[in-house]
Amino acid sequence: MEPIMPLTRKQSLTIIFSIIFLGCWALIFTQRYPLYIDATNTNNLAPSLFLKNQLLTIDSPLTLTFFTSDNLSKELNLDLLKHWLTSHSPAIEIREFDPIKFPEKADHYDITTDGMIVIEFKNQRQDIDLIEQLIINESHGLENIQNSLTRSIVQLSQSAPPEIMLIHSNKTPLLDNFDPMGLSEMKQIAIDNFINITESHVNDLSKLSQQYDLIIFYKLSESAKERMAVLKRLYSQTQSTVIFNHPKFSDISNQVLSDDQLQFNPGILEDHTNHLLRSETQLILEYTSTRRPRLVGVFPYSSYIDYDSAGGLTPLASTSEDAILRLNEDIIPGPFSIIVQNQLKTRTFVNNYLIATNAWLNQGDNRLIIQDILNAHLDPFPVILERDTSDDFIILTKINLLKIATILIFLPLLVIQLFSFYGHLRRNESTPNP
Repeated sequence: MEPIMPLTRKQSLTIIFSIIFLGCWALIFTQRYPLYIDATNTNNLAPSLFLKNQLLTIDSPLTLTFFTSDNLSKELNLDLLKHWLTSHSPAIEIREFDPIKFPEKADHYDITTDGMIVIEFKNQRQDIDLIEQLIINESHGLENIQNSLTRSIVQLSQSAPPEIMLIHSNKTPLLDNFDPMGLSEMKQIAIDNFINITESHVNDLSKLSQQYDLIIFYKLSESAKERMAVLKRLYSQTQSTVIFNHPKFSDISNQVLSDDQLQFNPGILEDHTNHLLRSETQLILEYTSTRRPRLVGVFPYSSYIDYDSAGGLTPLASTSEDAILRLNEDIIPGPFSIIVQNQLKTRTFVNNYLIATNAWLNQGDNRLIIQDILNAHLDPFPVILERDTSDDFIILTKINLLKIATILIFLPLLVIQLFSFYGHLRRNESTPNP
């Protein structure tokens, strides 16, 4: 076997420069593709299969313009978010401007603050405020922004908006009513989320001729008794429903859902600790949203819901242990559940109707609570829960590829060359001079 001849200096340099050339070529080539390695346990940064399929149906580009400063972009690690977005479809276009450095661009989009994402599709636009997301979710996690972006993209690119029917017993229309007890603010929430919402009085149910993605039974009262058979049929045949109950008319709502393991109760709850200054019946409650951040709502004149937890029902808003119910001469201590939802998020029960009204919708986080209830029923995509921060990930950005190449290729070669040079010097030193 012939001995392996040592490389000459010219051969060594040729190999080194070839490796460097191939590394640079690979770096440039891979940036043409939004590919990355997601090494998290939960794969939260992997492309969403649902979103990829959704974007297969669009025939126009969907543009996301980030108005973020360099500092905010680094703080929120937005490069990861951009790679996650572009990994779904070539139809997604990403642009980025610092609103301070490019005031003309910010003015064109009517942007006045740092941390805004403008999503455009055809002639529609929706904005996401990153700072607002941080405040609401009390977290810098990308997952919350991923969920908001997914929802906005789906809403903008959907072929037809979801349809909601609101059924009530009120003598006058509610959705176009701007009075304190009207629901015009709730209608605006639907419009902002690209949802069609209409209303019907219980006496006009015979005119309903289409299927709805969600039916809301709102504050049904005595006039609903004559239409109970129709109401029960609508409730049982509609896949997704929400009931806002007036405690005074709990017996009416209970007739609608007679087959469910749940009962609305009429007694008004009090809380001596968690309430507004005006009244101990205006309760301050924590609400667990779909994406898990805690919202704080104001629930005036609420009652509680009796339910069987073994039936897969979960409380979303409950009182503290300081709450009480006065029942004749007895005082029943809390906690009490006021909002309950099933595991599939197809049935939500609220033993309070006032939180949806114009008068109370802007109290606390009530607006966000109503929006969360609607989205929980209409969101067709799986929610990404916030990942364990102990996970790590590798993403093929230019800087990360340079780091990988430096650690795995350049540094070992440098070490080899240093040892080779050192050995060469030792051999020269040990060779006697003639």
